[in-house]
Amino acid sequence: MIRFFTIIFLLFFGINTYSQITNLMTGPVRIDGKLHGSGVKNIYLFSAGNQNGAEPIASSSIEEGGNFSLDFTIQSRGYFYLQLDNQQYYNLILEPKDYITIEALVYDFLGSANVVGSDESIMMNGFVRQYQEFSSIEDSLTQILRKNPAKQKEVNGYFGPIAQNFYNYRNNYIGANENSPALIAALSAINQEKEWEAYKQLVVLLNQSFGDAPTVKQLQKYIEEKDEDMNRQILANNAREELFAPGNAAIDIEMPNTEGELIKLSDLKGKVVLVDFWASWCGPCRRENPNVVRAYKKYHEDGFDVFSVSLDQKGRGGYDKWLAAIEKDGLIWSNHVSTLEGFGTQAARDYMVQSIPFTVLIDKDGKIIATNVRGRQLDAYLEKIFGH
Repeated sequence: MIRFFTIIFLLFFGINTYSQITNLMTGPVRIDGKLHGSGVKNIYLFSAGNQNGAEPIASSSIEEGGNFSLDFTIQSRGYFYLQLDNQQYYNLILEPKDYITIEALVYDFLGSANVVGSDESIMMNGFVRQYQEFSSIEDSLTQILRKNPAKQKEVNGYFGPIAQNFYNYRNNYIGANENSPALIAALSAINQEKEWEAYKQLVVLLNQSFGDAPTVKQLQKYIEEKDEDMNRQILANNAREELFAPGNAAIDIEMPNTEGELIKLSDLKGKVVLVDFWASWCGPCRRENPNVVRAYKKYHEDGFDVFSVSLDQKGRGGYDKWLAAIEKDGLIWSNHVSTLEGFGTQAARDYMVQSIPFTVLIDKDGKIIATNVRGRQLDAYLEKIFGH
């Protein structure tokens, strides 16, 4: 089940936004309600950004006839949710001096609630219900494809119109609520990876209409921090592209070998060299090792060599595991180096290694040919270089 308040919780990594409110819009709120059904004794009001285990803002026992009443004070307008003992919930947009009445079924609080006094809460929960239904279908079809990928075409044909209808609904909802705090519900249906600019625009609109709400303030902060991270990543990618541009001189590496003796990458000048960053604990690295061994055996006499940089670490037998992996995988070349510092080793920093396996193919003059070459791609490069 997709819960609006859970989405907000994940966005802010558990920050309790309610406790961080600093403005002076304090005022009373009253919620009267009637619940139909049995099995619940209490109802609680939480901030949308509460941490697991956080104290509720208000609570009430439910009378024998299902009536309840909550009187409390909030320090700012914002996002909240009511929750029953059975974990059923209803999202609310509240402002100081609000008076709201709710009538609902205890086993379907979100779907059955009849709310008076908060049209924006009604709009928001209506969207949440639609998104839940859409996501439930999507999840079910994903499970089908995992069991039977051959059904991809059939699933696409079935799901395509459903997805188009939902996204039309989503876009219409956004257009109709540009100036409403209910717009926040649409954030959950925006793919941040693919629709980041659209996501940001929604937060801009929320900031204009509901910017004093703590949740919106946190959203704005989240946007700023993520934009900074993305900009840093762009700069890092540009730096990597410049560092590894074909024809650039490879940065020299000087590290201790398995015997503790310092050896250099530049000692192999005059040979075509594969610089291979790996580790004994890296499954993809170990699976790639047979390909590297095969290439070494085929082309070593032609002037091909391998310079293996292990990112194993000290502790938990890191040194022994490194040596054992060399022997088990048959890595028969002599150029094995490591400082047992993992990704913190100087060579990994110099080569901006973010994940392994990571390889750099270097020509006889010590200049870069290509990066991340392995398997058949490595074979193709070596066949071209050595002519067989």
